[in-house]
Amino acid sequence: MGGELPQEEEEIDVNELGENDDLGPAAGPQTMSSIHLASKPVEGYPRYAASLGEHIKQPQLHNAIRCYLWGVQHGDSVQPTNVQACPPFASPISVFHSAIARFYAPSDVCGAGGMHLEHIWSHPFPREEHTHHDTVFVVTGDEPSMLGLTVARVVLFFSFKFHDVVHECALVPPSL
Repeated sequence: MGGELPQEEEEIDVNELGENDDLGPAAGPQTMSSIHLASKPVEGYPRYAASLGEHIKQPQLHNAIRCYLWGVQHGDSVQPTNVQACPPFASPISVFHSAIARFYAPSDVCGAGGMHLEHIWSHPFPREEHTHHDTVFVVTGDEPSMLGLTVARVVLFFSFKFHDVVHECALVPPSL
């Protein structure tokens, strides 16, 4: 038998990476895609959805979280038209400026299992010059290949606890 032995998924602290650090190939076998937020939240942001939404100029953040939670609880059911039917939400929120995405990308130069790591940024004021909000693909359908994906810009990475479950999220604006 030959070949490389599978390696464990690398632990990367995104807080230690620079804004221009690219990660590239990932060691180890092909696995499910994953996204992990930075290990430490950024301080200085409002902690609750309504005030955080106003702060980042996304006033619908609170309602978007409520609709997300309704979807978590009800799966593929049709979303209610009245946000009042969605679960109430009042948990504190933590904000992050980056995340690491691990995904299968056989067309890229990748690790032995075809896996790739990408550092994704959503940072309002790098060096106080301009914002840095990376573009990502979001799965929006069951169609094969690129047909089930939409391009979006990450406005905010955040997490919160709801009913003792931590939810790691990315806010992207609605499609045009």
